[in-house]
Amino acid sequence: MTAEKPIACICLPLEPELEARISACCRLEHVSRAAPLDVLIETIRDATGLLITNRLPIGDEVFAAAPKLRILAGVGVGY
Repeated sequence: MTAEKPIACICLPLEPELEARISACCRLEHVSRAAPLDVLIETIRDATGLLITNRLPIGDEVFAAAPKLRILAGVGVGY
């Protein structure tokens, strides 16, 4: 029996090569950064990782809904 891949929720568009590298070790779930909060919460309920931009507000409600969440990564450009 093989172990199930962890779920990574992605809330931004990625280059195909990067998405392929992540999907090699994770099951990907996509949610639009413009999606309502309830859609995000439902999508990440079983996620281990969440990849977001700074345009997606993450608060206590999101963390409470995702008890398996271990990685929250923000992608952005600073200047």
